[in-house]
Amino acid sequence: MSEENKIEIENTAASEQATEQPMETPAEQKQEQNTQRPAVPPHKEYARRMLNFSGFYIGFIAIVCAIMAIAIAVAVLYNVAFGVAIALFDVFFYMRLLSDNMFKTLGFKYVSIAGGVRLTACRARYGEVMWVPENLMGFDVIEIGDGAFCSGRNGELKKVFLPKTLKRIGKDVFEGCAALEDIYYQGSEDEFSRISSETELSAYRIIFDAKYPPIPKKKSAKAEKK
Repeated sequence: MSEENKIEIENTAASEQATEQPMETPAEQKQEQNTQRPAVPPHKEYARRMLNFSGFYIGFIAIVCAIMAIAIAVAVLYNVAFGVAIALFDVFFYMRLLSDNMFKTLGFKYVSIAGGVRLTACRARYGEVMWVPENLMGFDVIEIGDGAFCSGRNGELKKVFLPKTLKRIGKDVFEGCAALEDIYYQGSEDEFSRISSETELSAYRIIFDAKYPPIPKKKSAKAEKK
């Protein structure tokens, strides 16, 4: 067999082998890159989400106040009924949009009660770890409602951080959290003993004086340009 025929046969075999291997689409290549990229550590994810929600809340309050000012002006200058209608819409807008954003960003639903806030639903957003914040919208988180953690989303939850602002833990709070092992409490053992709990916590290991991740400050536009 001549040298030219050998080269031709080798090239043909290489070509057939290349056609047998499927080409990766851009979407598949991007997916592979994402799987190789390390996940954001839970404490940084918590800090990022809290910062984002804080920024949203401040801007949202400014919009709500502006709409309420318009409603008062309309009621005084033009039509009381129309002004009241705008004000009621403003209240509905505030409650609905704020609640939706909080649940989507932080994983919490709440109701306002005397002295602070009660969490009615808690869904893990940071993987196997979850931090219950000290306060939301300037109000202390003082209660965790009955069955607040009951969700399939919390099935892999292993660690929960509780703030020292808590005064009450409702019934069956951690029902369904089969993987939960440790409860970290921000305050001392003496402070923890003052919490009124209707959920049996003896099955979990309680760690006191736990540190919460620091929340970074929002950078100004000038600082970001630098």
